[in-house]
Amino acid sequence: MKVELRKVKVYDGLSRETTAFNAELWIDGKLAATCMNDGGGGDHMIRYVDRHHGQSAFEDAFNAWTKAMPPVPCEDDWAIERGFGPLEMDADLWIGEEVERIALEKQLRRSCGRNTLIRLEGDGPNEWRTFKPAMKYTPEFGAKLRAKHGAKLIEIINERFAKGAK
Repeated sequence: MKVELRKVKVYDGLSRETTAFNAELWIDGKLAATCMNDGGGGDHMIRYVDRHHGQSAFEDAFNAWTKAMPPVPCEDDWAIERGFGPLEMDADLWIGEEVERIALEKQLRRSCGRNTLIRLEGDGPNEWRTFKPAMKYTPEFGAKLRAKHGAKLIEIINERFAKGAK
């Protein structure tokens, strides 16, 4: 089953407790639902196109798909201190994770247009380094970075977005 969020729009100015966004949920190439969060906290609002909450074929399929996924490690320090373990994947958690992933990718794509971004050993998955003054990425500059940092260079983020890269 192919599940994806499309037309994701994040509203940073409205985000307070949670990320404010709206998006479309597509399942196997068909519009299944609209999703949104007003940014004030709480669960995401998912409105399935067949409008039969609790009896929607799209809802049943999506819930079964997310339930089959492995648990997600807990990253909240407060929860870890209190002994909470991994979080069971569900529709709400998957949508939230996917919105965050898409928003980060858009931010990185914008930043890569005017600077070179790299990750070195010790950097977190959502941490990267830039150069001052800004250095636009070129393959020659990438080769210099590889020579300078060697095995400590995890990734040149600009190469994610290069034409033909996947």
